[in-house]
Amino acid sequence: SALSLTASSGNLLYLENGGNIGIGTNNPGSQLHLSKAGGTLIKLGTSQNTSEIEARESGASNLLVFSSNNSVDHLVINGVGNVGIGTSNPARTLHVSSTNTIPARIESSETTSVIQYVNSGQTQGANTWVGSTNDDFYFFVGGGERVRIKGSGNVGIGTTSPSTELHVKGS
Repeated sequence: SALSLTASSGNLLYLENGGNIGIGTNNPGSQLHLSKAGGTLIKLGTSQNTSEIEARESGASNLLVFSSNNSVDHLVINGVGNVGIGTSNPARTLHVSSTNTIPARIESSETTSVIQYVNSGQTQGANTWVGSTNDDFYFFVGGGERVRIKGSGNVGIGTTSPSTELHVKGS
């Protein structure tokens, strides 16, 4: 039989025969199932409560929050899966907000690195990239490199090796 610890407000702790434990629920769906209406459901913090991981409700939204420095929300995952870095209300799949001049850095140990933009359903040749190799920056659109900016400042349209400040190849 199950073991239950109750108070006037209902079940506080429930241990069912299979070993699942429920806190705030008498129907635990996993080994540890926590349930609470409103506010912060779970909070894991340091001894000084300056760094925390919280699962909480905020208005009509459920949030997973990683914070430090006395509860400044640094990373938030909201109820629709949007991730916010530097914002507690992410408006897009990835929303980065910062007061720094350079809010993000993407680093690769390879000599060539790219950021790829793909609409679902596109073929490989239709992908769009921006990338860098050594000191060059380039744009790859519709299956080929279209623009390259050399480390020297020369810009090539239709060529990967511009020899003048603006080098256009093609008709």
